[in-house]
Amino acid sequence: MRVMDALRLHHKEGFHGLLVLEFPPCCRHIKTGNKWYYLSLPFQYFILTYCRSGPGFLFFPLWLSSIRLAWRRKPLEDVNGLLASSGLPMGQNFGEFCHGDFKNIPCLTIRGWATSMLDWFWCSSFYSGSTPWGMSVEQWQEWSRDDPSFIMRLGWKETTPLLKLLTDLGFKKLSEGTKLQPYRGPGHD
Repeated sequence: MRVMDALRLHHKEGFHGLLVLEFPPCCRHIKTGNKWYYLSLPFQYFILTYCRSGPGFLFFPLWLSSIRLAWRRKPLEDVNGLLASSGLPMGQNFGEFCHGDFKNIPCLTIRGWATSMLDWFWCSSFYSGSTPWGMSVEQWQEWSRDDPSFIMRLGWKETTPLLKLLTDLGFKKLSEGTKLQPYRGPGHD
């Protein structure tokens, strides 16, 4: 699925902006420490914040400020939809993922920038650790291979509205009237 097809919200305030990208359930190879795992994931919501050091019409580059990941069992319908924090190590409680050795190579377009950010994210190595529901990553992989849809039946709770999460990040001009772009899904064209 192309990154811009996943775009549900793009919002700017001054030199700062955010993207909310929605990806459907899938299985992915994810690296924790020095080991790769094959894990099933529910709907994934990337919340990318950026800074643009000058007016966009002058094509100043975009710089990553933060990257967060949330989950859901079905597509968001509006900005009040509830999200669950990511079950990946480091992503609990809607925490910002560490940028590690990331080299913030500036991009001039939203599409190029978002694509670069997600490519970097999925190729990164996550810290080893247990999942928020106490399952080891090894068990997660085993269950993912047996039944990829098991992740949708786990007891993780969707508790935080998207709007609250975004306003807590400092985007105060968003309101309950903010509209999401329609969910397009992977097979829309």
